[in-house]
Amino acid sequence: PEVLIKQPMYSVEQILGSQTESFVGYAINDRIRKNAASGGVVSAITEYLLDKDIVQGVVSSRLEIVDGDLAPQAIIARSSGELATCKNSIYLDFNVGSNGIYRAVLKELQETDHKIAVVGLYCHLSNLALLMQRRNIPRERVIMIGLFCSHAPHPVLMKEVLQRQGARMNEAVAYHTKTGDGQRDGRIFGRSTLEYKDGSTLDFPFIEFTSFKNAWFNTPKKCLSCPDQFSEIADISCGDAWYASIRKHKHKQTTIITRNLRARSLILDMVKDRELELRTIDPEAIVNSQKRVAGVEKASLA
Repeated sequence: PEVLIKQPMYSVEQILGSQTESFVGYAINDRIRKNAASGGVVSAITEYLLDKDIVQGVVSSRLEIVDGDLAPQAIIARSSGELATCKNSIYLDFNVGSNGIYRAVLKELQETDHKIAVVGLYCHLSNLALLMQRRNIPRERVIMIGLFCSHAPHPVLMKEVLQRQGARMNEAVAYHTKTGDGQRDGRIFGRSTLEYKDGSTLDFPFIEFTSFKNAWFNTPKKCLSCPDQFSEIADISCGDAWYASIRKHKHKQTTIITRNLRARSLILDMVKDRELELRTIDPEAIVNSQKRVAGVEKASLA
């Protein structure tokens, strides 16, 4: 007789990881929110941390064009101006520590009393956490802001998409993943824009890339066994807010999961200081709204 094997069922906590509270909302400051991803919450948090001198540097990443190729690059931002260059979403696999950034962070942590914030995916944050552990640097010295991630394709996918659009990469000076008419507020899909030296642009629907990404083209093997799509390793986890109740809101919004009391206190201070407009959200709603992320079983639970 046919034997039916029942698929394992996981709780919301097993999928999302430990948490103290969950929110959804956006950055109140129009300047911060303009062109930022998912309502500008990550940009607002990192700028707040610098302005309040809670941290003395923020590791963030931006998408540059180097020798005619897209090149994700990590920097240690020390000002809101430097942070503003990292608003553009990347959606591509790369190693945050590959250009010496992590060596610089570890050196700063060992030689000063500074604290550092780091924005990244699970793979980025887990690498830094391991390096800190090896050097006996307390985890509390770093505030980790993790991003939800189903997977990040190899940069060759974006290169092929741009080729399909007729891009002249040898003349390109900047690439914006999602822009529309210059503001992303309220946009779900958006458009992509490539800027040329002469001031002209190549503009095309962002879905020209996501159609291939969501079909798992050029996916690194590590993404197929990732144990932490919701960045449980972080102090604060953030991701797109795909809720029917806010679909028509004028601002795109962010889901926020605080993982400890320190992180929750920070977020509530930002609400009190009118930096963030937030409401609490049921963790089960997060799972239901993030089926593309939650649909990939955690390797640690498989």
